Amino acid sequence: MNYLYICLFLTGALACQYKGTTYKNGDEWTENENVTMRCKIDPNGSYRTEVSACVAPGGTVVPVNGERQVGDNVWECRMSGNGQVMLRRRLSERASCNGHPYGSEWVQVPNKYRCGEGGTQVFIGCVTLSGDFVPDGEKRLVNGSDVECKKHSNGIITMEVIPRSSRYGSMQSVGGRS
Repeated sequence: MNYLYICLFLTGALACQYKGTTYKNGDEWTENENVTMRCKIDPNGSYRTEVSACVAPGGTVVPVNGERQVGDNVWECRMSGNGQVMLRRRLSERASCNGHPYGSEWVQVPNKYRCGEGGTQVFIGCVTLSGDFVPDGEKRLVNGSDVECKKHSNGIITMEVIPRSSRYGSMQSVGGRS
């Protein structure tokens, strides 16, 4: 009879009790739809429950001190020195820009953009009404006029026609008459 009590006692000690549920060593379960818990039983028979992963929106499991990429997002699950677990989201380096794939270029008249790192929209130049491209910070001859495209330090973008008369000096009318 004592042998039966000892067996029952040892069997009960080789499990974790968490919120009224019994778990075996290595069992995992989701708690509050945002973390995955694990039952861990030590060789001396003591047990503990620990957070083994974070659960990102949509159900993606991210291991503690790891990360997972889902679409344009990178989810990071980090445990601090005091044991607090945090789930963080950041944009992937190759994230899209409002539906434009990473590295692609598009025109949003009169401007031209490229999708850069972290989903940033990078201004690369201006597009004239005739469809000619003028790179940022440069002047180009378009339909007989010098056109300058520039993004200023305050973020304002300008595209303007530069007068050509200063380039050629004074103009005289045909036939030598003024």
